[in-house]
Amino acid sequence: AARGASVAMVGHVGDDEGGRAYRDRLSRLGIDVDLVVVDPDRPTGHALIVVSADGENSIVIAPGANASDRWPDTLKRALDGLSSEDVVLLQQEIPHDVTIAAIRGAHDKGARVVINMAPFAALPEDVIALVDPVIVNEHEALQLADAGLVPGSTVTTFGAEGVAWDGEQSPS
Repeated sequence: AARGASVAMVGHVGDDEGGRAYRDRLSRLGIDVDLVVVDPDRPTGHALIVVSADGENSIVIAPGANASDRWPDTLKRALDGLSSEDVVLLQQEIPHDVTIAAIRGAHDKGARVVINMAPFAALPEDVIALVDPVIVNEHEALQLADAGLVPGSTVTTFGAEGVAWDGEQSPS
């Protein structure tokens, strides 16, 4: 996205080698990292992805700094700069209440909100209604349906088999 638009990352990293490397890499790619907060009290979070022989994956998340209690200030600063010209892309590796507040706050500012539901956690119906599209993998799509949540539109990923937007599959 940074190749054609102004991009800012919002999150928390630890004051460690991984956190510094992550911020530096994003900055070199042209991404504004002013809201990638360095937390001196927690390590940088990690996600470990295990892919089976048949292409299915499992993800284990150690949230580290992204589970910080510093989110209210970070979120306020991030939302203050939004307008109706912005797109906010979220995923669920931050505290659930922060995700919900970010969606509501971004929508109130007129920004378009997109969420990748990984790792899956159901959102309130009124919150999912503010998001378009919702991005899920095929397993999360079932969880979304089981939770009775119906987003405006859904992008479903199928690993090596491609992607579908509201059921219309693209060639893989």
